[in-house]
Amino acid sequence: MGEPSGSRQLSLPAVSDPAATDGHDNRDQPGGGLHHQAWHVHDRLKDGHLESEVMPLDESVSVMRALHATRVQIGLRYP
Repeated sequence: MGEPSGSRQLSLPAVSDPAATDGHDNRDQPGGGLHHQAWHVHDRLKDGHLESEVMPLDESVSVMRALHATRVQIGLRYP
């Protein structure tokens, strides 16, 4: 099956993939999707923290509730 017209495929290698990053820590390089968030979680957990000062748990829960309310309002249900 081909790609729909008007779309294109992008190569976005994971930042932690040594083949894609020449073995260097390239946290600021594009291509890892949510790599900034993943690195932040990694660093916080490694340092013994269970919550982020950037995105506290209460804020994450608030965002999840807003997204859920939106899904209910538009009738979106996951299988």
